[in-house]
Amino acid sequence: SVVHSFATFFSSKLEDWHSLHGALVGSLALLRRGKEVGAVTHTDVEILAQSALMNLEVQALAQPDRLLCLELLECLLSQHKAAVESLDDHLIHGICAAIDGEKDPRCLLLAFRLVEFLVQLFPGPNGPIASLSA
Repeated sequence: SVVHSFATFFSSKLEDWHSLHGALVGSLALLRRGKEVGAVTHTDVEILAQSALMNLEVQALAQPDRLLCLELLECLLSQHKAAVESLDDHLIHGICAAIDGEKDPRCLLLAFRLVEFLVQLFPGPNGPIASLSA
């Protein structure tokens, strides 16, 4: 499908810093699409999430792109939980790396929401979040 082609294209562009801004905007647009206009599939979400977690060095970016990266991660956690929860430790470590050292207030607000979503996604005293805090 066309949506799958776009998801594959944008995921490949997340590793190219020359086209990163456009890839972030495009990825966010795909992830936010409603079902009535052709939403991304579970597989497409996994492709985008894995590429984002593997390729984005969020703290090395300028503030506007850091904000887009965090919005992308928030969208993955808030709208596509079922597709990303299988990423488990990779997701947790990727988000921790993305927010580590953040100082911009707008980005920090998103960072706090990301932590809240992670705790909701992986609850319990024996979950991956709890094991990291010990």
